[in-house]
Amino acid sequence: MVAIQDGSFDPPTLEVPPGSTVVWTNEGTMNQTVTGIGLETNFDSGLIAPGETFDWMFTAPGTYNYTSLTTGMSGNIIVGTAEETNQTA
Repeated sequence: MVAIQDGSFDPPTLEVPPGSTVVWTNEGTMNQTVTGIGLETNFDSGLIAPGETFDWMFTAPGTYNYTSLTTGMSGNIIVGTAEETNQTA
């Protein structure tokens, strides 16, 4: 559901309901990571080679920020409704 390109995540922000699994696909030409930022955002893909994927299930409402440790680009997953996401994960 999120394309990893050499300079950006597409889309940079994705809204999903709780219980959704988000899949990142490396469509670029270099290795990338998908690494959560913050104490409550504990996902880390390790290196994802071009053509490979990483998936993570988001169960709790909130806003989950992430980055690629190889390029510094960033993105957000918003889980739940606006009311539910007032508490940032």
